[in-house]
Amino acid sequence: MTNTSSSCPIQAFDAVFFIATNKEGFYLIIGAERRNHGIINGLFYLLTPDRGLLCNRKIPDTILFGAKKDEFGAEGILLTPVDAMRKWSVKYHGEMRLESDPEQVMNVKLDAEFDSDLPYFNFDTDLHPSAMCRAFAKEDWTKEYFNNLKSAHQTHYEQMGNMHGSVEIDGTVHQLELQAFRDHSYVVELNTTSALANYATEADDKINVNATIFTWHKRDWDLMHRYAFHMLFLENGMRASIGVICQPCTCSLLESGYVYTPNGELHPLEWCDFKLYQHGEGGTPPVDYAFQFKAGGTVYTVKAKEINQSIHFKGWKWEARMVERFLTYEVNGVLGKGVSEFHYHSSKGRSKSIARDDPGWFQDVIQKS
Repeated sequence: MTNTSSSCPIQAFDAVFFIATNKEGFYLIIGAERRNHGIINGLFYLLTPDRGLLCNRKIPDTILFGAKKDEFGAEGILLTPVDAMRKWSVKYHGEMRLESDPEQVMNVKLDAEFDSDLPYFNFDTDLHPSAMCRAFAKEDWTKEYFNNLKSAHQTHYEQMGNMHGSVEIDGTVHQLELQAFRDHSYVVELNTTSALANYATEADDKINVNATIFTWHKRDWDLMHRYAFHMLFLENGMRASIGVICQPCTCSLLESGYVYTPNGELHPLEWCDFKLYQHGEGGTPPVDYAFQFKAGGTVYTVKAKEINQSIHFKGWKWEARMVERFLTYEVNGVLGKGVSEFHYHSSKGRSKSIARDDPGWFQDVIQKS
């Protein structure tokens, strides 16, 4: 597994993230971003048809402490690879609060499993050439620009699948069968060009990695201005991940994503007409809107409606403000559900009332970041 010793830069990371939903109205978002010093940026949301939206109690903060070496999780969250690129254990045991009434606290126990036999989509190699060309053509090609592309690089891949298991809320058990998505991001790369590097953090049996040959980059939320991602699960079996990203040091506009068709074909996104400046530029995302994109030669018209949302922050200084949104979709006349995440750069700083409960050594970590 990835070396997490103190020799690694503090902004190096290794993150996994899961989204799942079903026709009955259950939505699930859970993620763990491993940092150095046993720190996790973690979160868990559970939207239920009868109780509403539940959040792990630290939200809007996502800084969790006490992670064990080589584990994705802390403070109740535990995400464990079982079979590389095929199966993950997804667990949460702990308290959650009601988003609409934080004083209402419930005991929640999630025991689920993500599985997939679908190919993953690697953002290093699988983005559509036309989308990449448009992104790079907008920028000034300077030495500084290409250095920024290298230093800000993250390996990121996504995979659609299914999730099954159970969730117990204050003693009431719900059996879950959900369409699901996972992504995996990290900033460690080998000094060789081996494609096996993509598996380095997935499972021990894929590649024997010696930490001394790593070149570390970073995930620095201060570099990101805005993005909007939409994950869609439709009733006909189509699934899609559509993103528009503005990170000025690398790409002022990058259209990214892909579609899994109902018959299992995987097509990269060719273009998307979603404009960030037209959708929530002031910090409040729209709740009823539409956009189009093209993939595999087909133009898709997406109608999106928000049914619930919550806000959390990432980064040691809360540099990233995330609006996590739970949606219903209609795409070319087919109904579906899914999630959208709107990111905004934030300079407000981390709440002092939350920071006062941090371990004493964490201030040293912040100063070195």
